Amino acid sequence: MRNSLSPSLLTLVPIVGALLSSPGRADGPADPLTETTTLVAPRDPERFELSAVPAVGYNSDAGFGFGVVASMARYSGSVYPYLWRLRVKGFAVVRPGDDGAEFPYHDDYVEFDLPTRRGVRTVTRIGFTQEIASWFGLGNRSPQGHGGRSTQFLRRYPGASVGLRLNLPVPRLYVNLFAAFNYNFIEVYDGSKLERDASGRSGADVAETVRGTNHHALGTVRAGLLWDGRDHETEPTLGMYHELALRAGVGDGGHLAVGAANGTLRFYVPLVPDRLTLAMRFMGDVVFGKPPFYELLFLGDESLVRGVPWRRFHGRIRLLANVELRAQLVHFTIAKVPFTFGVVAFVDSGRVFADYQANPTLDGRGAGLKLGTGGGLRLRWGDGFIIRFDTAWSPDGVGYYVAIDHIF
Repeated sequence: MRNSLSPSLLTLVPIVGALLSSPGRADGPADPLTETTTLVAPRDPERFELSAVPAVGYNSDAGFGFGVVASMARYSGSVYPYLWRLRVKGFAVVRPGDDGAEFPYHDDYVEFDLPTRRGVRTVTRIGFTQEIASWFGLGNRSPQGHGGRSTQFLRRYPGASVGLRLNLPVPRLYVNLFAAFNYNFIEVYDGSKLERDASGRSGADVAETVRGTNHHALGTVRAGLLWDGRDHETEPTLGMYHELALRAGVGDGGHLAVGAANGTLRFYVPLVPDRLTLAMRFMGDVVFGKPPFYELLFLGDESLVRGVPWRRFHGRIRLLANVELRAQLVHFTIAKVPFTFGVVAFVDSGRVFADYQANPTLDGRGAGLKLGTGGGLRLRWGDGFIIRFDTAWSPDGVGYYVAIDHIF
């Protein structure tokens, strides 16, 4: 069986908590959705929370991983969910290579989240990512291949982004605006599947889709209409959270042009108040234009269909469904900060289409759904930090994941 840690960790061990708080209450603004639900133990609305989690792990695909994720947040009764939050992440994977140690994955960023009393919320991020990613080919039935460099490529991309969320006059309705810029350094390995596809040896229709294998800059903008009816942003147990979004980008002197549309529906149903929640997500995506190959939609990820190897299937259209049963088992407090331990059972399913017209050669026939199922553990730390541990099985592999926050 194949481990699919894409780049996830095998272990996350919380060791630091600079916990400054006093008794009180941590409710958000008065709202019918929250009045019947106790979210956390009473907390001081004017408080500061600091949490840091070292990240260490090993898997046979990637190697040894190490790093840290830290979060600092200032809470206030006047602004929901907090006055501000600073999140910092540094993580790298190292393994032996032909010329000594190599780093198949590296991800660092600094993110600053700033809500305001005027209903405007900005999230700014600066970061750098390096990944030896997978390319098994185009379509829902791309073959497994021989693995190794034959189904990989290297991408490095420093970048920056800023997101803006605006309240609309309709309660719980928002507009999301987002802009990002990165520069992509692409290395295509000799004899790889990506090299064959980009050169036309896999067919002219495939080569027309597989673009952007040279170094290039890419700028993107995104606009979305968001309805947020959740009772809590980090640990929702009641309500809905839906989004319609459009995205456009251009790069490489106009040779690359990407357009995309997304619709996502999320539902949270309390089966046993404060104890058991049914969470569901349904998503549809489409990409059009002349996007770089890494902007194509994919399946196989810790936040999409768990258990399917990382970026296993690529296409222009993607359909996805996730169902989770989330149980909150134990609530406890350390140094006046609330913690919750819980478990999750889940089923993920989805598929991609290589293009807008039927292509049995690339996509196969029939439903073609990819399936992943499994379970996991959850540890909620304070009001804004969740550590998740998931194990998943699918006909395509086995995945072990450790990450931050629920997948939706």
